[in-house]
Amino acid sequence: MGIFSRKDKEVKSTSTNAALITMLALGNVGFAQSAVYKSNPYVRRAVDLIASAASSVPALIIDRRENEIESKDHPLKKLLARPNPLMGWKEYVQTAITHLEIHGNAYIYIDDTIAGRALYPIDPEKVTPLQSFDTLNPILNYRVDFGEGQLIVQPDKIIHIKFHNPTDPMRGLSPMVSAAQAILVQQTVRDWNLSTTKNGAKPSMAINVPNEMDGEQFKEFKDKIQEGYSGSGNTGAIMILDGGKEAKPLGFTAVEMDYLNAMTLFAREIAIAYGVPPEKLGDSANKTYSNAVEANKEFAHDTIIPILDMFYSAHNRQIAVMFKDVSEIKYDVEQVPGLKGDQTQQYTAVNNIDFMTINEKRDLFGYDDIGTDGDVIMVRMGLTPLRDAVEPLDKPPMQE
Repeated sequence: MGIFSRKDKEVKSTSTNAALITMLALGNVGFAQSAVYKSNPYVRRAVDLIASAASSVPALIIDRRENEIESKDHPLKKLLARPNPLMGWKEYVQTAITHLEIHGNAYIYIDDTIAGRALYPIDPEKVTPLQSFDTLNPILNYRVDFGEGQLIVQPDKIIHIKFHNPTDPMRGLSPMVSAAQAILVQQTVRDWNLSTTKNGAKPSMAINVPNEMDGEQFKEFKDKIQEGYSGSGNTGAIMILDGGKEAKPLGFTAVEMDYLNAMTLFAREIAIAYGVPPEKLGDSANKTYSNAVEANKEFAHDTIIPILDMFYSAHNRQIAVMFKDVSEIKYDVEQVPGLKGDQTQQYTAVNNIDFMTINEKRDLFGYDDIGTDGDVIMVRMGLTPLRDAVEPLDKPPMQE
């Protein structure tokens, strides 16, 4: 059945996917990585989680006196609020981090014009580093494809953020390369399952026919098999063969292939390559509330913070130095998703502190002070100094 109903187009599509992932396993191939991001839900979810978490953290500008610059009129403040006419800060960071997680590289073009300065994330597939053959400075220039033309850009006009690559000093190594085998097996299993489903959720079948069948008889028999037994609508149909014909199944059943366990196993390998806890990608084997809290903390510490450090370090090297009154661009670690904690728990913890004034507590949560009435320390009733607790009083307090 299946051997007759499978279309050439479907076979070509499956082999194309396999070829893309095989190319991905062999090297840093841009279009193969983009194809995997579009087709694999686990890769897509991992990349989007990282990019979304990183872009949700606001940037802080610190001056030479280690104070935060809050003026909206500061040129760097304006640049970060609107890196380019098409993007705000969140969209800008999310695009750059998405490129980094898919390709292992993020390229940002620094455009200086009379109108001002702008920052444009560029698709890594359109950027080619040109080698200088200098060990200390391996990149001579960047070749950037703009529409139908090309532009040679000097290194100081490109912010290049990349993951470490032990074999290529000019390009970063995508996490997809490490997870390529898992992605390939997972794609193969999905293609097998799709093909099996289209063929009635049964493995392919070979049918031995008598030698005396001529071409016309063989074609008629094949058409009857396709019409009566192939496709999901004919699942469970009983095949009746005559004239010494014999049907033999080819391949394995879904149970034998262990479809679900295979998908889960390789999804975990993809999660490991990206540094995303598996339960955040839909692995519900040990998904509980307490595990989710710990997973978010692990995700923040081990994945988001290192990526933010790379991102801000690159901007400090090439953007912050353009402004004489700026010391650095940084972020508040407490604003990283997974480290914020429950707001109610924070309120309760701060409220129980006895050595801070009301105004100091309000300042921790971004509220204005309430004047001199808030410059007092409130203590709970019933607290006794330690010395009074170990030494008996001469007179009971009530009698005195």
